[in-house]
Amino acid sequence: MLAAFYHEEQLTVGDETLRLVINFAALDAVESLTGRAFDRILADFTKKDAEPQLSLQGKVVWGLLRQHHPEITLDQVAALLFGPTGARIGAAIAKLMAAAFPAAEPADPKAKGANPRKPRGASNPS
Repeated sequence: MLAAFYHEEQLTVGDETLRLVINFAALDAVESLTGRAFDRILADFTKKDAEPQLSLQGKVVWGLLRQHHPEITLDQVAALLFGPTGARIGAAIAKLMAAAFPAAEPADPKAKGANPRKPRGASNPS
C-alpha cells in the first residue's frame, strides 16, 4: 500500500501546541489562497538567503494549520509571525519543507548536477 503524503511538526505557543502539516490539502489551500503553484512558493522558501514576503509566509502557515486548527484566522497567524514565536515558526516550516521536499533543499551553487554537461570542442589527438 502506498504511504500518504503527510509531514507534521509541532510547536508550543504559550500553553497551546500547534500542529503544522504539509499534505495535499495544505498544498491546495495555499495554492488556492495565493494563486501560485506550490513549487514556486517552495522555491521562495528554499533559495539561498530566502526571505519570502511576510504575506506569503502568513498564507503558508495558515495553510499548514488547516488540518488540525481550521479555526485559526490569517490575522491570528500574523500575530504568531510578528510575535516572539516568529523565528520558531520559521524553523518549523523549514523542517517541514525539508522533510516533504528533500530535493528542494538549498543547493550548493558550486556542486555539479547529477548529469554534468559533456565537454564540447576538439577531440583528443589519437
